Amino acid sequence: MDFAKAFDKVPHRRLLLKLDRYGIRGKALNWTEAFLTQRKQRVVIDGKCSEWVDVKSSVPQGTVTGPMDFLVFINDLPQNLTSSVKLFADDCIVFRKVAGPEDAGMLQKDLDVLTAWQSKWQMAFNAQKCYVLRVTHSKSPKNSYTHLIIQSWLKRKNTLTLGNTYVKLVMELTRK
Repeated sequence: MDFAKAFDKVPHRRLLLKLDRYGIRGKALNWTEAFLTQRKQRVVIDGKCSEWVDVKSSVPQGTVTGPMDFLVFINDLPQNLTSSVKLFADDCIVFRKVAGPEDAGMLQKDLDVLTAWQSKWQMAFNAQKCYVLRVTHSKSPKNSYTHLIIQSWLKRKNTLTLGNTYVKLVMELTRK
C-alpha cells in the first residue's frame, strides 16, 4: 500500500498530537508547531503571483525533520493489525499466510483496520498502488479482499497470482 501524496497530506494538528503522545513536549513540540504551522505559500506563473495561503498540512520536504515527522505520524499504523507489517518511507506492506477462511477473514479485518486508520488520521492510500499478491499452488484462489479507498468499496482487480515457478524465489526474498 502506498500513501497518496504522503508528505503533502500530513495534518499538522494530528502530527502534533502524535508527537505529544510519544513524549515530545515543551520547547521541542513548540518549535515543531511553529515550524509547521507558520508557513504560507503562493504560486507564480509567468511572473504573476497568486495570493498567499496558509499551509495546513505537509511535512516540508528537503528538511531534516520532514521524513522523521512522517515516520512518527505513521508509526502507530501496525498497532491494531494481526498480520505482519513492514513500513518503508511512504509504503506499507501487510502480509500473512492464508491457510484457510479464518486467515482470510483476519487479513480482511486488517484491511478494514487500515481503512479506519486512514479516515481517522486523514491519510488516504493511493488506490492505484494498492495490490494483493498471492503466492499459491492453486489455479483458482478462493479468497478475495476489499478495502475502502476514497469512500467506496473496491473489489481489488489488480491481484497478481504467482504459481509454483515463483514460490521458491518469493520465499527466498521474504526470508531476508
